[in-house]
Amino acid sequence: IMNTIKLGNKVMVSDPCYESDANFSLILEVESGIYNCLIETKDCGEWGNRVSRMAILKDNFSIDFLNRNGVLENSVGVDSGTMSISDCSYYDKYHLNRDNDDEVAKRNDGWYEKNVCGWAMRERYHIADCFSFISDSGYGDGCYEVYSYTHNGTIVGIEVVFIDDDNEDDE
Repeated sequence: IMNTIKLGNKVMVSDPCYESDANFSLILEVESGIYNCLIETKDCGEWGNRVSRMAILKDNFSIDFLNRNGVLENSVGVDSGTMSISDCSYYDKYHLNRDNDDEVAKRNDGWYEKNVCGWAMRERYHIADCFSFISDSGYGDGCYEVYSYTHNGTIVGIEVVFIDDDNEDDE
């Protein structure tokens, strides 16, 4: 499955229910431009067909994002059964309430209803306003590894692994 998003030079990898300043998110610097959005699904027996990986890849590259030769950046937590890879400015627009007097970060519930709840029971992924790629997260809540792929020292691909082929019992 392939669609595209437009990214500036900073990307937020996060459960889309988290506010911009969540400790379980990851910010990575990437080459700006258009990125292809990809998912891989896998038949997990009694669990059914699940998203095993999601990734973005700069449109002019053809790296095999499933080859596991990426660099492990960190793990990212999930509490909503979904994961997003988003342009940081776009993510902040809907996840950080700068008008609040006490400056507490807050997710925009209208955005969340439309872009997460509105598709989650029908589809495996969603592109939000051409700036955010949101996907089911394999078995749901948990911590998932994030890998980066570089060209000339700059990240041009990001992969989130939900179901590792080496250990299918991970949840």
